Amino acid sequence: MVTAAASPTPSSSATATATRAGSPQATSTAPPVCRGDCNDDRSVNVGELISAVNIALGNASIDTCRAIDADGNQMVAINELIAAVGNALNDCPA
Repeated sequence: MVTAAASPTPSSSATATATRAGSPQATSTAPPVCRGDCNDDRSVNVGELISAVNIALGNASIDTCRAIDADGNQMVAINELIAAVGNALNDCPA
């Protein structure tokens, strides 16, 4: 016959589970990429916009400004240029 004292109580296992699940975990969030910010200074200037247009026209390599390529397809589309102009006018997202 098993006695009540020999089995674990439900409250003690629930407490241990809650403690593990409730432990804080370190998380880090990087700021969003600023489209058109070729030099990672969190702003887009006219020179960077010109670089982006030259990439779109095929006159420069995507390596000139990887921050313009939002979808990673190695090309610059009009929506990516528009995002870069928006960042130049309104600052990069925080």
